[in-house]
Amino acid sequence: HGKTINDIAAGSADISHTLDGLRKEMDEDMNNVHLALSDLSATDKKIITNTKEISAEMVSYRDTYMPLMEKITSMHQEIVKQRLLNKEEKNED
Repeated sequence: HGKTINDIAAGSADISHTLDGLRKEMDEDMNNVHLALSDLSATDKKIITNTKEISAEMVSYRDTYMPLMEKITSMHQEIVKQRLLNKEEKNED
């Protein structure tokens, strides 16, 4: 079963061809991984941006809306208190 030089050369060419195909597939896979990581990175950036926006809104809510609601509630309580006092005064008359 002696192999000739031509058989060895043909086998070597087949191996080279197969390795080239594997390299190409690996390059495609690596490119796909890179693209997927880029997509994840872009998604992460969107999530981070949205989180920062939400955080800023929460700070704004805490710094402006809550004090405003406290003031409105206090004013409402004062009005209710005055009405009750006025009713009591009228009832005493």
